[in-house]
Amino acid sequence: MISDMSRPSDPNRVKLVRERLDAAGVQQHLTLIRNTGEQVELRIKGGDVAYSEASADQLADLGRQLVDGSIVAVQLRYLQDGQEWCDTLMRARKDYRLVRMRTEWPEPPTDPGSRP
Repeated sequence: MISDMSRPSDPNRVKLVRERLDAAGVQQHLTLIRNTGEQVELRIKGGDVAYSEASADQLADLGRQLVDGSIVAVQLRYLQDGQEWCDTLMRARKDYRLVRMRTEWPEPPTDPGSRP
């Protein structure tokens, strides 16, 4: 199942989350993204060198495809609660791995003369 870290109370503090999920956890995570994510982009890995793009409309079916072995992994990029995230869900031997990374970068300075 998904731990509380997958939807942190302070997303500015969590930049990388790694979890192991069961099949129900995969579906739960994809449902959460479908219900709360914005601007969802999907990339599917179907084998060693087979990649394809998918639309957000296909999100509901991806969990089933990952569980039944039709696909090897799926990468999702989306906005959630104003933060940019990149999640990779992949099959492991007995379960599934979720690697979730916050990808938002700090805003550049507004004053061109001020540099960090």
